[in-house]
Amino acid sequence: MNASESLVTGTGAQRTLAEQLATRGNDHEQIRRRFTRTTGLAWHAPTPARFALGTRLSVVIPARDRAYCLGAVLDALAAQETEGDVEVVVVDDGSVDGTGAVARAHPAVDVVVSLPRSGGAALARNVGTMTATSPYVLYLDADMVLPRHVLADVAARCGAGDEEAVLVGFREALPETRDADGMLVLPDRRPRLWNDYRVTFRAPAGVPLWYTGRVLDEATDVHALDDTDDFAALGHGATHYDLDLPRAVFSALVAARRESVLDVGGFETEFASRGWGFEDTHLAAKLIAAGTKVVPLRQAVGFHVYATGGTDAGRKRDGWRATLALFRELLDASVPSDVRAVMEAEVRRALADADVTDRRRP
Repeated sequence: MNASESLVTGTGAQRTLAEQLATRGNDHEQIRRRFTRTTGLAWHAPTPARFALGTRLSVVIPARDRAYCLGAVLDALAAQETEGDVEVVVVDDGSVDGTGAVARAHPAVDVVVSLPRSGGAALARNVGTMTATSPYVLYLDADMVLPRHVLADVAARCGAGDEEAVLVGFREALPETRDADGMLVLPDRRPRLWNDYRVTFRAPAGVPLWYTGRVLDEATDVHALDDTDDFAALGHGATHYDLDLPRAVFSALVAARRESVLDVGGFETEFASRGWGFEDTHLAAKLIAAGTKVVPLRQAVGFHVYATGGTDAGRKRDGWRATLALFRELLDASVPSDVRAVMEAEVRRALADADVTDRRRP
């Protein structure tokens, strides 16, 4: 049974997405133990290149107006220490700043799909997923610079257990900083895991938390990753302060089996018409409802480089309430049976007007 069938057949056809989430646990111990038993490596250890051998991985990067940092992101991919087969697909989402030219000029990139107008990150990721040819897809934001071991970390753990997994990485936010020659400057150190909201955050008192709406009597330092045993305790619809299992999945750095993403209909493109965010949370909810486990990789942390003086922060702040409301609406509905066909048709329409540079072709 594929992922979409498990969402819509039998009693599941009568259940809302939220009701299906309540039936799914997130005990991923078997996946981690099988990996360690097979490889001799700890689950959270940086991975030597040879352990990725034999795994095909597609890196899908949606990019809109990210020329300021995309070169550094692609340089980091070119420097990855992995013996796995890696394919890099960049989807230029209607950029006006030369993002597509940066991608086409970089030797690490196998495919560039330039959409003539922005359709949003969800559509760009769906286009990238359909264009990719590997069994596993790593979604990477165009402002995420990775340490050299991350692709090997992900590839070595794809298919590590009898159950399917969404592999979740983390990010440390950094402001864009340049040297006298205009080159992007990054710290000469490893990215810090604790900088990510899903790992550590300060929950304020007396105001609703932004995701769950919970109000605390006193400010609290929340260590969500530790407190939930690497998100294992977030199964069956549980929440921990301002986090639940779908919200633990950020598409800035996350990997999943390609066919599973397609089977559940990929990323919902309606989110782009409402504002910023939550298309990744919704995809996670669908995958979890279909039986996928969410397993973090603590060693997989990238630098998230945000543009200084840009408009992204204001756009995100103004838009998240509307996209959160849409996510809640979708949780209270059942998943239609034709989600894969609808997504594929939408991607075909987008590709009909796209400019595609494909270096995979002979």
